[in-house]
Amino acid sequence: SFMSNAASAFPAVATFGLFSALMIIVKYVAIITFFPAAYTMYWTHIRDQYWFDHPSKLCCFCCGKKDKKETTNEDDEGAEGEIEAKSTGGEVEHIEEESKLVTFFRETWAPYMVRFRYIVIVIFAAIMIGAIILALGLEPDEESPNTLQDDNNYVQEQKVLLKYFARAENPRNIEVHWISGIDPDDPIDRSGTDDTNTTDYGTTNFVDCSSYDPTTSEAQVYSLNTCHDMYFGNVTGFHGNSDSLEDEFGVDGKYGPVARRMVTDGAPMSDYNYYQYVTCFAQGLRDWLLTDVGCEALQNFSLPCADETMQRDGCRYWDTNGNSCEPFPLPREVFLPLTREFLLDETADPTTGETNYDQYSDLVLASTDIELDQTSSIQNDFSCRTRDGVTLYAIDNTATLQQDFAINYEEGLKLYGLWDTWSTQVRQSLPLEMRATMQSTLLAWAYYFLNDTLLEETFSSIALALGLSFVILALVQGNPYMALLSVFTIL
Repeated sequence: SFMSNAASAFPAVATFGLFSALMIIVKYVAIITFFPAAYTMYWTHIRDQYWFDHPSKLCCFCCGKKDKKETTNEDDEGAEGEIEAKSTGGEVEHIEEESKLVTFFRETWAPYMVRFRYIVIVIFAAIMIGAIILALGLEPDEESPNTLQDDNNYVQEQKVLLKYFARAENPRNIEVHWISGIDPDDPIDRSGTDDTNTTDYGTTNFVDCSSYDPTTSEAQVYSLNTCHDMYFGNVTGFHGNSDSLEDEFGVDGKYGPVARRMVTDGAPMSDYNYYQYVTCFAQGLRDWLLTDVGCEALQNFSLPCADETMQRDGCRYWDTNGNSCEPFPLPREVFLPLTREFLLDETADPTTGETNYDQYSDLVLASTDIELDQTSSIQNDFSCRTRDGVTLYAIDNTATLQQDFAINYEEGLKLYGLWDTWSTQVRQSLPLEMRATMQSTLLAWAYYFLNDTLLEETFSSIALALGLSFVILALVQGNPYMALLSVFTIL
Protein backbone atom coordinates (compact mmCIF):
# COMPACT_ATOMS: atom_id res chain seq x y z
CA SER A 1 0.00 0.00 0.00
CA PHE A 2 2.88 2.38 0.70
CA MET A 3 4.47 1.65 -2.66
CA SER A 4 1.21 2.58 -4.37
CA ASN A 5 1.57 6.08 -2.89
CA ALA A 6 5.01 6.41 -4.46
CA ALA A 7 3.31 6.94 -7.83
CA SER A 8 1.43 10.00 -6.55
CA ALA A 9 1.75 13.30 -8.41
CA PHE A 10 2.24 15.08 -5.07
CA PRO A 11 5.86 15.08 -3.83
CA ALA A 12 4.94 14.86 -0.14
CA VAL A 13 2.67 11.83 -0.64
CA ALA A 14 5.13 10.15 -3.02
CA THR A 15 8.07 10.70 -0.63
CA PHE A 16 6.10 9.33 2.32
CA GLY A 17 5.01 6.27 0.37
CA LEU A 18 8.50 5.56 -0.96
CA PHE A 19 10.13 6.04 2.46
CA SER A 20 7.62 3.78 4.22
CA ALA A 21 7.91 1.12 1.52
CA LEU A 22 11.71 1.17 1.76
CA MET A 23 11.46 0.81 5.55
CA ILE A 24 9.38 -2.33 5.16
CA ILE A 25 11.78 -3.75 2.57
CA VAL A 26 14.82 -3.01 4.76
CA LYS A 27 13.10 -4.57 7.76
CA TYR A 28 12.27 -7.70 5.78
CA VAL A 29 15.84 -7.96 4.50
CA ALA A 30 17.10 -7.65 8.07
CA ILE A 31 14.74 -10.39 9.24
CA ILE A 32 15.91 -12.89 6.63
CA THR A 33 19.63 -12.04 6.92
CA PHE A 34 20.67 -10.42 10.19
CA PHE A 35 18.14 -12.18 12.42
CA PRO A 36 19.12 -15.77 11.39
CA ALA A 37 22.80 -14.88 11.65
CA ALA A 38 22.38 -13.31 15.10
CA TYR A 39 20.13 -16.14 16.28
CA THR A 40 22.68 -18.74 15.18
CA MET A 41 25.47 -16.82 16.93
CA TYR A 42 23.41 -16.80 20.11
CA TRP A 43 22.81 -20.56 20.08
CA THR A 44 26.36 -21.54 19.15
CA HIS A 45 28.44 -19.02 21.12
CA ILE A 46 26.35 -17.52 23.91
CA ARG A 47 23.51 -19.72 25.09
CA ASP A 48 25.36 -23.01 25.57
CA GLN A 49 28.70 -21.54 26.65
CA TYR A 50 27.72 -18.63 28.89
CA TRP A 51 24.17 -19.34 29.93
CA PHE A 52 24.00 -22.95 31.17
CA ASP A 53 27.47 -24.45 31.28
CA HIS A 54 29.63 -21.48 32.31
CA PRO A 55 31.35 -22.40 35.63
CA SER A 56 31.16 -18.91 37.12
CA LYS A 57 27.32 -18.93 36.97
CA LEU A 58 27.32 -15.14 36.55
CA CYS A 59 23.59 -14.93 35.89
CA CYS A 60 21.31 -15.39 38.88
CA PHE A 61 18.78 -17.07 36.58
CA CYS A 62 21.26 -19.77 35.63
CA CYS A 63 20.44 -21.83 38.73
CA GLY A 64 18.24 -24.67 37.67
CA LYS A 65 18.49 -23.79 33.99
CA LYS A 66 20.66 -26.78 33.24
CA ASP A 67 18.25 -29.16 34.92
CA LYS A 68 15.43 -27.55 32.99
CA LYS A 69 17.42 -27.99 29.81
CA GLU A 70 17.99 -31.65 30.54
CA THR A 71 14.34 -32.10 31.43
CA THR A 72 13.36 -30.47 28.20
CA ASN A 73 15.65 -32.78 26.28
CA GLU A 74 14.13 -35.77 28.02
CA ASP A 75 10.67 -34.53 27.20
CA ASP A 76 11.70 -34.11 23.59
CA GLU A 77 13.06 -37.61 23.48
CA GLY A 78 9.84 -38.92 25.03
CA ALA A 79 7.80 -37.06 22.46
CA GLU A 80 9.90 -38.51 19.66
CA GLY A 81 9.39 -41.96 21.09
CA GLU A 82 5.65 -41.39 21.29
CA ILE A 83 5.55 -40.34 17.67
CA GLU A 84 7.61 -43.38 16.69
CA ALA A 85 5.24 -45.62 18.66
CA LYS A 86 2.27 -44.18 16.85
CA SER A 87 4.00 -44.72 13.56
CA THR A 88 4.80 -48.38 14.27
CA GLY A 89 1.22 -48.92 15.44
CA GLY A 90 -0.03 -48.34 11.96
CA GLU A 91 -1.32 -44.77 12.48
CA VAL A 92 -0.11 -42.38 9.74
CA GLU A 93 0.18 -38.76 10.87
CA HIS A 94 -1.10 -36.22 8.30
CA ILE A 95 1.53 -33.60 7.45
CA GLU A 96 0.33 -30.46 5.70
CA GLU A 97 2.17 -29.80 2.45
CA GLU A 98 4.66 -26.94 2.63
CA SER A 99 4.63 -24.09 0.11
CA LYS A 100 7.59 -23.76 -2.21
CA LEU A 101 8.50 -20.43 -0.61
CA VAL A 102 8.76 -22.00 2.87
CA THR A 103 10.78 -24.87 1.46
CA PHE A 104 13.18 -22.43 -0.22
CA PHE A 105 13.87 -20.51 2.99
CA ARG A 106 14.25 -23.69 5.08
CA GLU A 107 16.40 -25.78 2.77
CA THR A 108 18.29 -23.21 0.68
CA TRP A 109 18.31 -19.76 2.27
CA ALA A 110 18.75 -20.67 5.94
CA PRO A 111 21.87 -22.85 5.42
CA TYR A 112 23.57 -20.01 3.54
CA MET A 113 22.80 -17.54 6.34
CA VAL A 114 24.21 -19.96 8.90
CA ARG A 115 27.35 -20.55 6.85
CA PHE A 116 28.06 -16.86 6.26
CA ARG A 117 26.76 -15.59 9.61
CA TYR A 118 30.03 -13.90 10.56
CA ILE A 119 30.12 -11.89 7.34
CA VAL A 120 26.48 -10.83 7.78
CA ILE A 121 27.10 -9.73 11.37
CA VAL A 122 30.15 -7.68 10.33
CA ILE A 123 28.23 -5.96 7.49
CA PHE A 124 25.33 -4.99 9.73
CA ALA A 125 27.71 -3.82 12.46
CA ALA A 126 29.46 -1.55 9.93
CA ILE A 127 26.11 -0.17 8.75
CA MET A 128 25.07 0.50 12.36
CA ILE A 129 28.33 2.28 13.17
CA GLY A 130 28.02 4.43 10.04
CA ALA A 131 24.42 5.32 10.91
CA ILE A 132 25.46 6.32 14.45
CA ILE A 133 28.26 8.52 13.10
CA LEU A 134 25.85 10.27 10.72
CA ALA A 135 23.27 10.68 13.47
CA LEU A 136 25.83 12.39 15.72
CA GLY A 137 26.12 15.14 13.11
CA LEU A 138 22.44 16.06 13.35
CA GLU A 139 21.61 19.28 15.15
CA PRO A 140 18.23 20.63 16.27
CA ASP A 141 16.75 23.50 14.26
CA GLU A 142 16.93 26.75 16.18
CA GLU A 143 13.64 27.92 14.66
CA SER A 144 10.36 26.09 14.42
CA PRO A 145 10.02 24.43 11.02
CA ASN A 146 7.72 26.00 8.42
CA THR A 147 5.72 23.84 6.08
CA LEU A 148 6.14 26.42 3.29
CA GLN A 149 8.51 29.28 2.66
CA ASP A 150 7.31 32.81 3.41
CA ASP A 151 7.40 33.79 -0.26
CA ASN A 152 5.50 30.72 -1.42
CA ASN A 153 2.36 31.36 -3.46
CA TYR A 154 0.15 29.59 -0.95
CA VAL A 155 1.44 31.78 1.88
CA GLN A 156 1.13 34.98 -0.14
CA GLU A 157 -2.33 34.16 -1.46
CA GLN A 158 -4.34 35.76 1.35
CA LYS A 159 -2.16 38.87 1.37
CA VAL A 160 -2.58 39.35 -2.37
CA LEU A 161 -6.34 38.87 -2.24
CA LEU A 162 -6.76 41.31 0.61
CA LYS A 163 -4.49 43.87 -1.03
CA TYR A 164 -6.02 43.92 -4.48
CA PHE A 165 -9.62 42.89 -3.88
CA ALA A 166 -10.55 44.55 -0.61
CA ARG A 167 -13.12 46.53 -2.61
CA ALA A 168 -14.92 43.33 -3.56
CA GLU A 169 -17.57 41.73 -1.35
CA ASN A 170 -15.37 38.76 -0.51
CA PRO A 171 -11.57 38.87 -0.80
CA ARG A 172 -11.55 35.10 -1.27
CA ASN A 173 -13.66 35.12 -4.39
CA ILE A 174 -12.23 33.35 -7.42
CA GLU A 175 -10.05 35.55 -9.60
CA VAL A 176 -9.88 34.71 -13.31
CA HIS A 177 -6.88 35.97 -15.30
CA TRP A 178 -6.97 36.63 -19.04
CA ILE A 179 -3.28 36.70 -19.96
CA SER A 180 -1.65 37.63 -23.27
CA GLY A 181 2.03 37.21 -24.16
CA ILE A 182 2.71 33.79 -22.64
CA ASP A 183 2.66 30.53 -24.56
CA PRO A 184 -0.79 29.04 -23.80
CA ASP A 185 0.29 25.51 -24.75
CA ASP A 186 3.45 25.54 -22.63
CA PRO A 187 3.29 28.53 -20.25
CA ILE A 188 5.96 27.33 -17.81
CA ASP A 189 9.04 25.23 -18.43
CA ARG A 190 9.55 23.12 -15.31
CA SER A 191 12.38 20.99 -16.63
CA GLY A 192 15.28 20.88 -14.18
CA THR A 193 13.23 22.24 -11.27
CA ASP A 194 13.59 20.89 -7.74
CA ASP A 195 10.33 19.54 -6.31
CA THR A 196 11.61 20.13 -2.78
CA ASN A 197 12.37 23.81 -3.41
CA THR A 198 9.15 25.81 -3.04
CA THR A 199 10.71 28.84 -4.75
CA ASP A 200 11.82 26.95 -7.86
CA TYR A 201 8.81 27.71 -10.08
CA GLY A 202 10.43 27.07 -13.44
CA THR A 203 10.77 29.53 -16.35
CA THR A 204 7.99 31.51 -18.03
CA ASN A 205 7.72 30.97 -21.76
CA PHE A 206 7.12 34.42 -23.27
CA VAL A 207 6.35 34.42 -26.98
CA ASP A 208 7.77 36.75 -29.63
CA CYS A 209 6.03 39.07 -32.08
CA SER A 210 4.82 36.22 -34.28
CA SER A 211 2.27 35.24 -31.59
CA TYR A 212 1.74 38.42 -29.60
CA ASP A 213 1.65 42.03 -30.77
CA PRO A 214 -0.66 44.23 -28.66
CA THR A 215 0.15 47.38 -30.64
CA THR A 216 -2.16 46.74 -33.59
CA SER A 217 -5.67 48.22 -33.69
CA GLU A 218 -7.20 44.75 -33.96
CA ALA A 219 -5.33 43.55 -30.86
CA GLN A 220 -6.38 46.60 -28.83
CA VAL A 221 -10.06 46.26 -29.72
CA TYR A 222 -9.99 42.51 -29.13
CA SER A 223 -8.54 43.01 -25.64
CA LEU A 224 -11.20 45.56 -24.75
CA ASN A 225 -14.04 43.43 -26.13
CA THR A 226 -12.80 40.44 -24.16
CA CYS A 227 -13.05 42.38 -20.91
CA HIS A 228 -16.59 43.46 -21.78
CA ASP A 229 -17.63 39.93 -22.67
CA MET A 230 -16.27 38.60 -19.38
CA TYR A 231 -18.86 40.61 -17.49
CA PHE A 232 -21.68 41.40 -19.92
CA GLY A 233 -21.48 38.45 -22.30
CA ASN A 234 -22.64 40.70 -25.14
CA VAL A 235 -19.87 40.67 -27.72
CA THR A 236 -21.77 38.96 -30.53
CA GLY A 237 -18.74 38.83 -32.79
CA PHE A 238 -17.03 36.41 -30.42
CA HIS A 239 -19.86 33.90 -30.37
CA GLY A 240 -21.32 34.07 -33.87
CA ASN A 241 -24.30 35.88 -35.25
CA SER A 242 -26.93 33.18 -34.82
CA ASP A 243 -29.34 33.66 -31.94
CA SER A 244 -28.87 30.10 -30.68
CA LEU A 245 -25.11 30.40 -30.33
CA GLU A 246 -25.23 33.91 -28.94
CA ASP A 247 -27.80 32.91 -26.34
CA GLU A 248 -25.48 30.22 -24.98
CA PHE A 249 -22.92 32.88 -24.08
CA GLY A 250 -25.41 35.67 -23.35
CA VAL A 251 -26.48 36.80 -19.92
CA ASP A 252 -28.96 33.95 -19.39
CA GLY A 253 -27.07 31.37 -21.50
CA LYS A 254 -25.50 28.25 -20.10
CA TYR A 255 -22.04 29.77 -20.72
CA GLY A 256 -23.01 33.35 -19.92
CA PRO A 257 -21.81 35.62 -17.11
CA VAL A 258 -24.47 34.34 -14.70
CA ALA A 259 -23.51 30.71 -15.26
CA ARG A 260 -19.81 31.59 -14.97
CA ARG A 261 -20.55 33.37 -11.66
CA MET A 262 -19.37 36.67 -13.08
CA VAL A 263 -22.67 38.09 -11.84
CA THR A 264 -25.42 36.59 -9.73
CA ASP A 265 -29.08 36.02 -10.50
CA GLY A 266 -31.06 39.21 -10.06
CA ALA A 267 -27.97 41.38 -9.60
CA PRO A 268 -28.03 44.52 -11.75
CA MET A 269 -25.49 44.52 -14.56
CA SER A 270 -24.07 48.02 -14.57
CA ASP A 271 -20.94 49.83 -15.64
CA TYR A 272 -20.18 50.51 -11.98
CA ASN A 273 -20.15 46.78 -11.13
CA TYR A 274 -18.15 46.10 -14.28
CA TYR A 275 -15.36 48.37 -13.06
CA GLN A 276 -15.65 46.86 -9.59
CA TYR A 277 -15.01 43.30 -10.67
CA VAL A 278 -13.05 43.58 -13.91
CA THR A 279 -9.56 45.07 -14.01
CA CYS A 280 -8.78 45.57 -17.69
CA PHE A 281 -5.69 47.34 -18.96
CA ALA A 282 -7.25 48.14 -22.34
CA GLN A 283 -10.31 49.58 -20.58
CA GLY A 284 -8.16 51.76 -18.36
CA LEU A 285 -6.13 53.02 -21.31
CA ARG A 286 -9.27 53.77 -23.34
CA ASP A 287 -10.89 55.67 -20.44
CA TRP A 288 -7.69 57.63 -19.80
CA LEU A 289 -7.57 58.80 -23.42
CA LEU A 290 -10.94 60.53 -22.85
CA THR A 291 -9.61 62.62 -19.94
CA ASP A 292 -7.90 66.00 -20.14
CA VAL A 293 -4.54 64.47 -19.23
CA GLY A 294 -4.98 61.85 -21.92
CA CYS A 295 -5.97 64.49 -24.45
CA GLU A 296 -2.82 66.45 -23.69
CA ALA A 297 -0.73 63.30 -24.18
CA LEU A 298 -2.45 62.67 -27.53
CA GLN A 299 -1.74 66.22 -28.68
CA ASN A 300 1.94 65.75 -27.85
CA PHE A 301 1.95 63.06 -30.53
CA SER A 302 -0.14 65.17 -32.93
CA LEU A 303 -3.21 62.96 -32.46
CA PRO A 304 -6.81 64.21 -32.14
CA CYS A 305 -8.70 64.16 -28.86
CA ALA A 306 -12.19 62.74 -28.32
CA ASP A 307 -14.02 65.94 -29.23
CA GLU A 308 -12.36 65.84 -32.65
CA THR A 309 -12.76 62.12 -33.33
CA MET A 310 -16.49 62.42 -32.63
CA GLN A 311 -16.77 64.73 -35.65
CA ARG A 312 -15.49 62.16 -38.12
CA ASP A 313 -17.93 61.32 -40.90
CA GLY A 314 -19.48 57.89 -40.46
CA CYS A 315 -17.32 57.12 -37.45
CA ARG A 316 -17.79 53.88 -35.53
CA TYR A 317 -16.75 53.16 -32.01
CA TRP A 318 -13.40 51.43 -31.89
CA ASP A 319 -13.14 51.14 -35.63
CA THR A 320 -9.87 49.43 -36.56
CA ASN A 321 -9.52 51.24 -39.90
CA GLY A 322 -8.81 54.70 -38.51
CA ASN A 323 -12.38 55.97 -38.37
CA SER A 324 -13.15 55.44 -34.68
CA CYS A 325 -15.36 57.89 -32.81
CA GLU A 326 -12.79 57.84 -30.01
CA PRO A 327 -8.99 58.13 -29.86
CA PHE A 328 -9.05 54.40 -29.08
CA PRO A 329 -7.66 52.28 -30.67
CA LEU A 330 -4.32 54.01 -30.90
CA PRO A 331 -2.08 54.02 -33.97
CA ARG A 332 0.47 51.27 -33.75
CA GLU A 333 3.53 53.52 -33.57
CA VAL A 334 2.30 55.43 -30.50
CA PHE A 335 0.80 52.58 -28.49
CA LEU A 336 3.88 51.90 -26.39
CA PRO A 337 4.78 55.55 -25.70
CA LEU A 338 1.20 56.40 -24.68
CA THR A 339 1.03 53.26 -22.57
CA ARG A 340 4.04 54.56 -20.70
CA GLU A 341 2.40 57.97 -20.27
CA PHE A 342 -0.76 56.27 -19.03
CA LEU A 343 1.06 54.31 -16.34
CA LEU A 344 3.14 57.29 -15.21
CA ASP A 345 0.15 59.63 -14.83
CA GLU A 346 0.08 60.57 -11.14
CA THR A 347 -3.56 61.65 -11.14
CA ALA A 348 -5.37 59.63 -8.48
CA ASP A 349 -8.84 58.17 -8.83
CA PRO A 350 -11.15 60.23 -6.58
CA THR A 351 -13.02 57.09 -5.48
CA THR A 352 -10.19 54.66 -4.73
CA GLY A 353 -7.28 57.08 -4.36
CA GLU A 354 -5.21 54.88 -6.69
CA THR A 355 -3.16 56.06 -9.63
CA ASN A 356 -3.00 54.19 -12.93
CA TYR A 357 0.32 52.75 -11.83
CA ASP A 358 -1.19 51.49 -8.56
CA GLN A 359 -4.01 49.75 -10.37
CA TYR A 360 -2.35 48.36 -13.48
CA SER A 361 1.41 48.08 -12.90
CA ASP A 362 1.15 44.51 -11.59
CA LEU A 363 -0.81 43.53 -14.69
CA VAL A 364 1.80 44.77 -17.16
CA LEU A 365 5.08 42.90 -17.37
CA ALA A 366 7.73 45.08 -18.99
CA SER A 367 11.47 45.42 -18.59
CA THR A 368 14.35 47.60 -19.69
CA ASP A 369 16.51 44.48 -20.03
CA ILE A 370 15.79 42.48 -23.16
CA GLU A 371 17.10 39.35 -21.41
CA LEU A 372 14.96 39.88 -18.31
CA ASP A 373 16.40 37.36 -15.84
CA GLN A 374 16.95 33.65 -15.41
CA THR A 375 13.31 33.06 -14.41
CA SER A 376 12.05 33.72 -17.93
CA SER A 377 12.51 32.04 -21.27
CA ILE A 378 13.08 34.72 -23.93
CA GLN A 379 12.59 34.09 -27.62
CA ASN A 380 14.05 36.20 -30.43
CA ASP A 381 11.93 38.92 -31.97
CA PHE A 382 10.48 41.53 -29.57
CA SER A 383 10.87 44.49 -31.87
CA CYS A 384 7.11 45.07 -32.14
CA ARG A 385 6.90 45.47 -28.36
CA THR A 386 10.12 47.38 -27.72
CA ARG A 387 10.39 51.15 -27.59
CA ASP A 388 13.00 53.43 -25.99
CA GLY A 389 14.75 50.46 -24.41
CA VAL A 390 11.57 49.11 -22.76
CA THR A 391 10.08 45.78 -23.84
CA LEU A 392 6.51 44.77 -23.12
CA TYR A 393 6.30 41.04 -22.45
CA ALA A 394 2.76 40.29 -21.25
CA ILE A 395 -0.49 41.92 -20.11
CA ASP A 396 -2.88 40.39 -17.60
CA ASN A 397 -6.58 41.28 -17.23
CA THR A 398 -8.47 40.03 -14.18
CA ALA A 399 -12.09 39.35 -13.26
CA THR A 400 -13.31 38.69 -9.72
CA LEU A 401 -16.19 36.20 -9.67
CA GLN A 402 -19.14 36.22 -7.31
CA GLN A 403 -18.02 32.86 -6.00
CA ASP A 404 -15.84 31.95 -3.03
CA PHE A 405 -13.28 29.37 -4.11
CA ALA A 406 -14.05 27.27 -1.00
CA ILE A 407 -16.80 25.30 -2.76
CA ASN A 408 -17.15 21.60 -3.44
CA TYR A 409 -14.43 20.56 -5.84
CA GLU A 410 -16.98 19.02 -8.21
CA GLU A 411 -18.80 22.36 -8.47
CA GLY A 412 -15.43 24.03 -8.94
CA LEU A 413 -14.58 21.72 -11.83
CA LYS A 414 -17.93 22.50 -13.45
CA LEU A 415 -17.19 26.22 -13.09
CA TYR A 416 -13.79 25.68 -14.68
CA GLY A 417 -15.49 23.87 -17.55
CA LEU A 418 -17.74 26.89 -18.16
CA TRP A 419 -14.80 29.29 -18.23
CA ASP A 420 -12.77 26.93 -20.38
CA THR A 421 -15.59 26.70 -22.91
CA TRP A 422 -16.01 30.49 -22.87
CA SER A 423 -12.29 31.09 -23.37
CA THR A 424 -12.17 28.53 -26.19
CA GLN A 425 -15.02 30.35 -27.93
CA VAL A 426 -13.40 33.76 -27.45
CA ARG A 427 -10.04 32.50 -28.68
CA GLN A 428 -11.63 31.42 -31.94
CA SER A 429 -12.14 35.09 -32.80
CA LEU A 430 -8.75 36.38 -31.78
CA PRO A 431 -6.49 38.04 -34.35
CA LEU A 432 -3.29 36.26 -35.26
CA GLU A 433 -1.19 38.70 -33.25
CA MET A 434 -3.10 37.68 -30.08
CA ARG A 435 -2.70 33.92 -30.42
CA ALA A 436 -0.69 33.76 -27.18
CA THR A 437 -3.73 34.36 -24.96
CA MET A 438 -5.15 32.11 -22.24
CA GLN A 439 -7.24 32.12 -19.09
CA SER A 440 -6.12 30.96 -15.66
CA THR A 441 -6.78 31.59 -11.98
CA LEU A 442 -4.88 32.28 -8.79
CA LEU A 443 -4.83 28.69 -7.46
CA ALA A 444 -8.59 28.07 -7.77
CA TRP A 445 -8.62 25.70 -10.75
CA ALA A 446 -5.50 23.95 -9.47
CA TYR A 447 -7.15 23.58 -6.05
CA TYR A 448 -10.17 21.79 -7.54
CA PHE A 449 -8.03 19.52 -9.69
CA LEU A 450 -5.85 18.85 -6.64
CA ASN A 451 -8.88 17.58 -4.70
CA ASP A 452 -10.03 15.51 -7.64
CA THR A 453 -6.58 13.97 -8.11
CA LEU A 454 -6.22 13.23 -4.39
CA LEU A 455 -9.52 11.34 -4.30
CA GLU A 456 -8.72 9.50 -7.51
CA GLU A 457 -5.29 8.47 -6.23
CA THR A 458 -6.78 7.44 -2.89
CA PHE A 459 -9.16 4.94 -4.45
CA SER A 460 -6.63 3.73 -7.03
CA SER A 461 -4.02 3.27 -4.28
CA ILE A 462 -6.48 1.26 -2.18
CA ALA A 463 -7.28 -0.93 -5.19
CA LEU A 464 -3.57 -1.40 -5.96
CA ALA A 465 -2.76 -2.20 -2.32
CA LEU A 466 -5.52 -4.79 -2.11
CA GLY A 467 -4.37 -6.33 -5.39
CA LEU A 468 -0.79 -6.61 -4.17
CA SER A 469 -2.01 -8.05 -0.86
CA PHE A 470 -3.95 -10.72 -2.73
CA VAL A 471 -0.90 -11.68 -4.82
CA ILE A 472 1.41 -11.87 -1.80
CA LEU A 473 -1.06 -13.87 0.32
CA ALA A 474 -1.77 -16.23 -2.56
CA LEU A 475 1.95 -16.90 -3.05
CA VAL A 476 2.68 -17.40 0.65
CA GLN A 477 -0.39 -19.46 1.52
CA GLY A 478 -0.69 -21.26 -1.78
CA ASN A 479 -4.44 -20.84 -1.44
CA PRO A 480 -6.02 -18.12 -3.60
CA TYR A 481 -9.42 -18.63 -1.98
CA MET A 482 -8.08 -17.85 1.48
CA ALA A 483 -6.15 -14.90 0.02
CA LEU A 484 -9.35 -13.54 -1.53
CA LEU A 485 -11.18 -14.00 1.78
CA SER A 486 -8.38 -12.14 3.57
CA VAL A 487 -8.65 -9.24 1.13
CA PHE A 488 -12.40 -9.03 1.70
CA THR A 489 -11.72 -9.09 5.45
CA ILE A 490 -9.47 -6.06 5.04
CA LEU A 491 -12.29 -4.27 3.22
